[in-house]
Amino acid sequence: MAQFKTNLLGAKCPKNHPLNHDKDEEELAPAQVLDYKGLLQERARVRKARFDRWRNGRKSRGVMRLYGYATDPHAVQAKLAIKTSRQAFTFKEPELPYWMVPDEDEEDEAEAHDDQKDPETAKREQEAREAILLEPLKMIHGDIVLTTPWEICLYVDTLLQAGSKVIKNRHTTANRGAAPYFPSVPAERQQCMLFLRKLHTFLVVPFWNLVEQKEDEDTNRSLIATAVTKIEELLASSTTTYAFGMKKPGVLEQWAAPLFQRLQRLNLYTPTEGIATWVNHSLGNDMEGEEGSSSSSSGSGSSAVEAEFHKSNRGKRPQWVDAVNVDSVWQ
Repeated sequence: MAQFKTNLLGAKCPKNHPLNHDKDEEELAPAQVLDYKGLLQERARVRKARFDRWRNGRKSRGVMRLYGYATDPHAVQAKLAIKTSRQAFTFKEPELPYWMVPDEDEEDEAEAHDDQKDPETAKREQEAREAILLEPLKMIHGDIVLTTPWEICLYVDTLLQAGSKVIKNRHTTANRGAAPYFPSVPAERQQCMLFLRKLHTFLVVPFWNLVEQKEDEDTNRSLIATAVTKIEELLASSTTTYAFGMKKPGVLEQWAAPLFQRLQRLNLYTPTEGIATWVNHSLGNDMEGEEGSSSSSSGSGSSAVEAEFHKSNRGKRPQWVDAVNVDSVWQ
């Protein structure tokens, strides 16, 4: 054994490798046997190391970046969801890619050239520029990129659930003190998920049909009336102002209330008095200083801006609304 060791020609063994010992007869120390208390301490140490790795990984993602149009109702849904989690985020409207932004010299030439164009040609070129923005809504959190409001809602719920599972139903760091987003009871949580899938057929699709004036208006209004009836049944069975006995607006309120508010502002559908009060309660505190103050001060002005938004190319129906295949987020 010693002869084999001297003929290794300078090969280095690991630090604690048996070949590093001079005496071949030297025996290694027996493994330390831990008692029950030592096993518990070792398991606590491993769990704490896993939690620190998870927390540091989440912190390394940094602040959420949300891109969308301020007048888009689905951007309002995503903004409400992120606010519920108390996660720091920035909101910015989409911009043209950097290779399409003209320089100062090119802008002067373009202005001189635009004066010679007829209005129809200039309008078509403007619509072509806006059509490049294929993702009117996008959330970036580190290496995570989401483009639909429903995926953003589920991601926010994942952050809150991960924090509650680690240390006894308390949210950690940025999410500490955040209100529940989904019902905490498993049966009610499953019921809420199923109800949200039904709302896609009875509320989201008719909403865009009414906004874009597609199909029969009476049929779409009847579908929305069915959604209103189902929501009123949920509120009647709840012990609080909000569905599923929640003390603060949850995912149902923050998903449906912006759509009802937009329909009411555009004079496309007038909800019942109970639903109108429920919408005001759901959006009153969260949109204070943003949507609420602007609507109270200049309601007609905001309605005109929203109507112009839906008439432009930016306010078209998102692709995920009509996606019913296996890859759809609703399946």
